Amino acid sequence: DIIDENDVPVTIKSCVNNMFDYYMNTDIFIGAGGLACSEAVACRLNTILISTYKHQIDRCNHFQDQNWAVYLGHLNFKEEDLRNAINQQQNPNITINFNPQIIAQKLTQAYERKQND
Repeated sequence: DIIDENDVPVTIKSCVNNMFDYYMNTDIFIGAGGLACSEAVACRLNTILISTYKHQIDRCNHFQDQNWAVYLGHLNFKEEDLRNAINQQQNPNITINFNPQIIAQKLTQAYERKQND
């Protein structure tokens, strides 16, 4: 599993009642274009977005147009673009080793699981 092989402390939460505490302890928010990205932007987090469903594209583009987030595209994006987006954030001391396609796939699977619950 790519997350288990990662040297960066990555945490995936599910069914959290109060995300504010997590947001306040987050260096970089990487997520899809759902409601959580609106919360991340509202909390002024360093936000990187990868839309996983077509209805998220407009929101992601709007956040990027306002300079509130970096939008990498819909599902398919270049690993180099994600690395560059992370390096441009306020905490450049983060090093990563990941496969962006697996991350996009995991985001989509997590969303689909939630919809089926």
